[in-house]
Amino acid sequence: MKLEERMHQVKSEVDEALVRFFAKKRQEAKRIHPSTVALVDQIADLTLRAGKRVRPFLCWVGYEAVQVIDSGNLFFDSRNQRLIHVMVGLELFQTFALIHDDIMDESAERRGGKSIHASVGKSMAILAGDLALVWADEEMSVVFDSGLTRNLVMVYRQMKEEVMYGQALDVMREAGASDVAQERVDELKTAWYSVVRPLQIGSCLAISGSPSRSQSPPGRWPKDSFQVKCFEVWERYGVPVGKLFQLRDDFLDGAIDEKTFKKKAEVLRNIADQAVSDAVITDHTRALLLDIVQFVCTRKS
Repeated sequence: MKLEERMHQVKSEVDEALVRFFAKKRQEAKRIHPSTVALVDQIADLTLRAGKRVRPFLCWVGYEAVQVIDSGNLFFDSRNQRLIHVMVGLELFQTFALIHDDIMDESAERRGGKSIHASVGKSMAILAGDLALVWADEEMSVVFDSGLTRNLVMVYRQMKEEVMYGQALDVMREAGASDVAQERVDELKTAWYSVVRPLQIGSCLAISGSPSRSQSPPGRWPKDSFQVKCFEVWERYGVPVGKLFQLRDDFLDGAIDEKTFKKKAEVLRNIADQAVSDAVITDHTRALLLDIVQFVCTRKS
């Protein structure tokens, strides 16, 4: 199955889960007061509006990278409700981040439509963002309550903190702080948040979901450091891929020319490719990770 087909499959499953989630939230809001349904609708509209579901997809990749060690095949099992909850949680957190980012940047549009604050004002938009964050935590808590996911909780908390700190540094930089490097902002807001942490969260879920994976399969990872090795691989791979993602955005936005993009992209791509080559993973997973690098380098939007 081609990368685009896998991404579409994951997106379809996540979108269906989001539709069910928002239908439930509309009913809950209606019981509180009919007027609060409009707030749910604003969040739902933005969330379901043309999102690529990159973070849920990478979460799936992190999950399957562990699962495939035994099975040898990559597939998407929509019956895995724990994984669905986590992917929905990541997408709701993205909605929170987008809403607040648009407020701070005073952006009038998002994903081809009005930003929430442009539609309903800043006060309601702040509340919408806060509510999306509450819902992200709610979806994650379904998995946390299983009692098997201490490391997943830790990574999710780290991801949230990194986004907040990255956004704070971005605000400081925009205000003229000379000691804040744009590269550091991009690492926190794109590389770690958009790539590394979703991969790690998926792997945490796969490892915690099976007692046999608390220790590594023979001949794959060092027996006493399976999760440590997973995290190392995702960091070595995810940081350059995240930077590639931001670099491609800069090129598509016209901030850099094609020559500059190709020069910088080649360096980052080589780092990511080397991380994949050095990793103790199956050929299926290696091919998928290389396909992702190619997709990031060539995407049109």
